Amino acid sequence: MIPTARRWAWGLTLVSLGAMVGCTAPVSRPTPAEIPAVTVRQELTVRALPIELGAVQFSLGLTARQQRLALADSGGRVLLLDTESLRVLWRAETGAALQAAAGTDGRDVAVISRAGRLLVLSEGQLRWQQQLTSEAFTAPLVAGGRVFVLGADRSVSAFDAQTGTRLWQRTRPGEPLVLREAGVLQTQGERVVASHSGRLQALNPDSGAPLWEAVVSVPRGVNDMERLVDLLGPAPRIGDQLCVRAFQTQVACLSGTTGQLLWSRAIPGERAVAADTDRVYVILANGSIQALRRTDGERVWESDRLKYRQLGPIWRLAKTVLVSDSGGWVYALDPTSGELQNRLRLTDEPVAGAIVLDPQRSLVVTRSGRVFEIKTP
Repeated sequence: MIPTARRWAWGLTLVSLGAMVGCTAPVSRPTPAEIPAVTVRQELTVRALPIELGAVQFSLGLTARQQRLALADSGGRVLLLDTESLRVLWRAETGAALQAAAGTDGRDVAVISRAGRLLVLSEGQLRWQQQLTSEAFTAPLVAGGRVFVLGADRSVSAFDAQTGTRLWQRTRPGEPLVLREAGVLQTQGERVVASHSGRLQALNPDSGAPLWEAVVSVPRGVNDMERLVDLLGPAPRIGDQLCVRAFQTQVACLSGTTGQLLWSRAIPGERAVAADTDRVYVILANGSIQALRRTDGERVWESDRLKYRQLGPIWRLAKTVLVSDSGGWVYALDPTSGELQNRLRLTDEPVAGAIVLDPQRSLVVTRSGRVFEIKTP
């Protein structure tokens, strides 16, 4: 079995696929400064949705497909939503505890149980299930009549979405430790792009044959913890480019067609990045936020207003950049200057993930399973 490094708010805990083999490494943080009253420069509207989810213990970083969005909780409940009306189209109880977010192509929904089983549902009914060869912490990718799975061992497998037949599996030697967090598994044109340690690889979806590979970050250090390298998903896609964060080391953008590395910057941090046509938005390890020019990675601005806060997901809407913290606050930043435009409090708990529905709307899911819609004018 593959030991994994699980990230907590106060540090890293080593676990061995369910069995504790290490101890927490507490991190002392300076107390963040109080944020004074904010002059509202960007209106935000928030609506709590009557969607019944239980606790969500895994990370969400999903996108809608075909005006459909799948949500799942750790207890095994799965929902398919219409993204326009936010109406629940169907719901199902899998009867299995889940450890990764749901994936969908708008019709089929795929989830992964803690027992390492891939379950695929359609119209609220279980269509098939398959035992995986390793744990998986990344949402399955459902596309082109196939279901793709990124394992904790960083193997990539493809299954027929109708029958569950395994079509191919690509395995490679990996590092002894990986993060118990979502990696990169997504489409890029006619390719499937997946992370492997500090690398991105593009695969032929029909055969699993490699098309290109890009090195984002390389292991360094004298022990397994110091050598831990992993990419955090999702990787925002802007046209032909992909931008990605390597845990605690690099932020980089590369060509999705050739894998050519366009630029890379040493910026420590623990969160996936957000991006638009002009900039890449990055949360630093100390809670500062930077905007980098997407073409060359040069810094455009840096904001220290949220420094030393334990920040959660960061995402981009049409007129603002939104970021959450562990206390349930959501902050709006000006994309061009980093100026704080607004803030609001959803709950008193951390956000599990944010899903962009369209340029004006996003859904936010909290750790207890509460779901909110945040809109900009």
